[in-house]
Amino acid sequence: MKRSLSLLLIIVTMVSCLRHATETAYAPSPRLVAIDTLMQSRPDSALTLLLDSTIDDPYYQLLLSEALYKNYYDQINRSELLDAMSYFDSINDPFLSARCHYMNGVGYYEMDSVVLACQEYMKALEIMEEHFEEKELVGHKAKFMALTNTHLSDLFSDMYLHNSSIYYGKRSLYYYQRYAAEPWHIAWVLNEIGLQYHVMDQLDSANLYLDKTMMMIRDTNSLTYRDAATARALLFYDMGLNPQAVVEHLHSVLIRAESEYEYYSRCTAIGKIFYFELQYDSAWFYLNKVFENTAKLSLKKQAAEWLMEICKAQNKEDEFSKYAGFLAPFANQEEENSELKSKLTELYKIYTQNHLERQHHKETRQHLKRTVFFVVGILFVMFVFAFLFSLNKKKRNRLEIKLKDEVFAHQMKQKALGGKMKVLNEALRTERFEKNELKKELKAKHNQLNWDSLDLFLGEDICKEVLKKIEGSSIKRIAKKEDYIELGLSDTQITQLMVAVEKHFPGFLAQLTDLYPKINRNETNQCLLCLLNLQNTQIAALLQNDYSTIKKRSVKLTNAFGTDKTLQAFLREMVF
Repeated sequence: MKRSLSLLLIIVTMVSCLRHATETAYAPSPRLVAIDTLMQSRPDSALTLLLDSTIDDPYYQLLLSEALYKNYYDQINRSELLDAMSYFDSINDPFLSARCHYMNGVGYYEMDSVVLACQEYMKALEIMEEHFEEKELVGHKAKFMALTNTHLSDLFSDMYLHNSSIYYGKRSLYYYQRYAAEPWHIAWVLNEIGLQYHVMDQLDSANLYLDKTMMMIRDTNSLTYRDAATARALLFYDMGLNPQAVVEHLHSVLIRAESEYEYYSRCTAIGKIFYFELQYDSAWFYLNKVFENTAKLSLKKQAAEWLMEICKAQNKEDEFSKYAGFLAPFANQEEENSELKSKLTELYKIYTQNHLERQHHKETRQHLKRTVFFVVGILFVMFVFAFLFSLNKKKRNRLEIKLKDEVFAHQMKQKALGGKMKVLNEALRTERFEKNELKKELKAKHNQLNWDSLDLFLGEDICKEVLKKIEGSSIKRIAKKEDYIELGLSDTQITQLMVAVEKHFPGFLAQLTDLYPKINRNETNQCLLCLLNLQNTQIAALLQNDYSTIKKRSVKLTNAFGTDKTLQAFLREMVF
């Protein structure tokens, strides 16, 4: 047994070492916590509150940075945010630290520092994955993970790194589904993944995700629906659908455009179909409209590239020079992007490798914990079983000896008392019968007296006056005391009610004091009204209190009186 106990203590010590704990010295202000909560639904209101009063607090700087971003303003507190990030990193507050790194990435992205932005987004994910178990990444944390992965997916998509974009898109989709995300959020991610597969010519996978997108969208008048419809039309064209049918469908989406960018984006899609179908005049009509009017550089560049090819085919040298001149400044961009792509690809490889290692480490740790807990459980059961078996054996031996002695003594007493018991039993039966009859008689008289007292009490003028006040009134629990001012009882009325109670139930107030010496005037008044069998909502209106006040007072009194019944039932039983 000593060996088992020693082994048990060793393993318990191992388990305590495996426990993953983080100690945080930072205690956020309740005001800032409230603003943080508000920001999830009303970022504009949160920003107003933050700008109204500046607080020297790193949490404030983080919230200000997030509020500026969510309201489409530039980051104006970059240096303060970096100080907040250093602070939260130093005290090991993982969620606030990760959020700071995320906002630092947003700031870098606004400055076109794509690699640094990518590093910060990945750092935010690494912090969350290192410090939280997967089961903890729900609610606000799941939303944060989803948004961070979405930013990375967009970043890699903009750099035409489609496999990386799909990876983070699927990760964001996983976290969107771990909290109550809006359906259009999930639909947007599905659509983006489908577009990446389309660009990679993995048409079956693209079709799968675009089908899921259409099934997810409930509002067919939304921009998300029109984007998905356009993506499916272009996919169907590449899968061999009749070009004329595709163009007609794109036209139906075009006429529903609600913004300039959306309109010219749809024109680019239609121009693409005509371009690849060698219908250059029709393609020229749409693509030139895009080139001449859109402010979106990506659309303008794509239109210029196709228009330049059309000029080659139709020998339009003047127009060719115009489009070639527009594209000339971007000639070296591909080389610059190549270096960026290499850096981003390397970051992606490092992150995915570390992610796999973190997952493996977590799984190993969980497996070790389960193994240790299982062994501890088995040893504990064995120890308890051995200890109980030893105690039971000793106790059983003592009981056997004691039982033999008691059986012998009992047999002797039984013989001596056998005769007396018969006489006594008969006498007891007679006495019990007489007592029961007397109890029935007294109970009947007592009940009659109680009901008479109740009728006389309820017949008092003050009782009738109180009951009449609330007669027909519909009082809600959410009502405040000022909602029923007309129902309030005056001090005189309460005094009259107290007199009526003492008249019909002498000593009632003294009984309350005996049961609860610290009872105050408000609690006494509530007890008086309980004798009228009024509900808490009615009592709240009569005493001009909120319902919550009366409810708390009822709980306090029932605890003080030591009863599990309602206050009304307990008090009426006490006097009736």
